[in-house]
Amino acid sequence: MSEELIQADHAYEGAEPYVFVSYSHEDKAHVYPIIAQLQKDGYRVWYDEGIKSGDWVGIITKKSRKAKHLIVFMSEAAQKSEWVKTELTVAKTYRVPIVAVFLAPFSRDELNDSFFGLLITSTHQYSSEYPTTPDLIREIKAGIPPEVKAGENTQIPVNDPPDKPPDEKTNDNGSKKPGNAKLPQKGDIIQLGSYQGKPVQWLVLQVKKDKREVLLLSKDCMEYQVYDHLRSPTAWANCSLQRRLNTAFYRALNTENKRIIRHENENPKNFRYNTPGSPVTKDDVFCLSIDQAETAFPTDTARICCFANAPTKWWLRSPGSSSDRAAYVDEDGRIQYAGEIVNSSCGVRPAMWVKW
Repeated sequence: MSEELIQADHAYEGAEPYVFVSYSHEDKAHVYPIIAQLQKDGYRVWYDEGIKSGDWVGIITKKSRKAKHLIVFMSEAAQKSEWVKTELTVAKTYRVPIVAVFLAPFSRDELNDSFFGLLITSTHQYSSEYPTTPDLIREIKAGIPPEVKAGENTQIPVNDPPDKPPDEKTNDNGSKKPGNAKLPQKGDIIQLGSYQGKPVQWLVLQVKKDKREVLLLSKDCMEYQVYDHLRSPTAWANCSLQRRLNTAFYRALNTENKRIIRHENENPKNFRYNTPGSPVTKDDVFCLSIDQAETAFPTDTARICCFANAPTKWWLRSPGSSSDRAAYVDEDGRIQYAGEIVNSSCGVRPAMWVKW
């Protein structure tokens, strides 16, 4: 007996911001449950329910051009679909941010050139290889803007009168404003903000006393991600991990984001293997380079990092022994200069500069 197909509600047709879903109808058994859950959670979603007549190209062009975000579900069937290609092309032409969800792993050789060119600039890419569908949906939500959700940012909050005059040296949540707090020292462990409802502890790596700027590295790995979803020559400047940290992760990091300093990172070559690096990037959140991982820790033991209470390997942003590999730190804290294939999964230990 075949499993009953989960049906999504009708596509959104109003004037409010919405997200456009691009997919092959051959994949609707995988896609409809995700659309249905997004709709249930209040997200405005437009998708092709099966346009029967009229100006199909005109309708698709208009809907994808006016979307706030486009989510494309990639598969072998989607790659063969001229309609999916058209939708992506329109989105890219009108600079609509693209979120790619791969329903199956793809190598660079398996993805044709036209789709590779359209997807390489996507704001984030997700793999379907999450433990459960809810995990995947949570990640997709993190990659799309809140204004496509009904009720978001539609009312001006009315605050009760304060019990006492505000302290000019503190923020509304009681934390000290930058410039008033005591500077931490290199090697300190501090708590700042939260992620997915849990407080985050940070290791202080560097302090610029004159500018009151502090370089922080998460004490533990905060995620487990691929460096890039396509097994292809890539570098920090154009990998999916760099895009994720500076979009979805940055938005989900519940801290005073105005304190985070956008930093120009140099991305030099791997000198052991002479593998080219990438251009300078402007990052809010980033992974350490090989050089930073070498100088920031006195011993290999000091580099050991945990994920889910167990030692794990964690990505560096530097290239490995070839352009389809990225360097990482192993479970024993040793830097692996040859690296790991970019579509493998490692722990993510975010770093950021903040104003103190």
